[in-house]
Amino acid sequence: MDQPVSGPDGMRAANGKLFVAENGSGQIAAFTVHGDKASVKVLKDGLKTPTAIEPAGDTLWFSERAIGKVESIRWPK
Repeated sequence: MDQPVSGPDGMRAANGKLFVAENGSGQIAAFTVHGDKASVKVLKDGLKTPTAIEPAGDTLWFSERAIGKVESIRWPK
């Protein structure tokens, strides 16, 4: 990977990407895999403990366990 990943928890694949909720770093990231390499793009950071993620339509839904909240961001292009 082209940058470190800390505490990956929830993961879902969609549209050629792997979306990951990283509770160790408090961020939502999209991984693009090419052979044995992966590029990591942070989509949202500053979260408490994101633990689940689900792509639906043009939205990525995720939950934060520490604060009992579900949020969403727009699907990355």
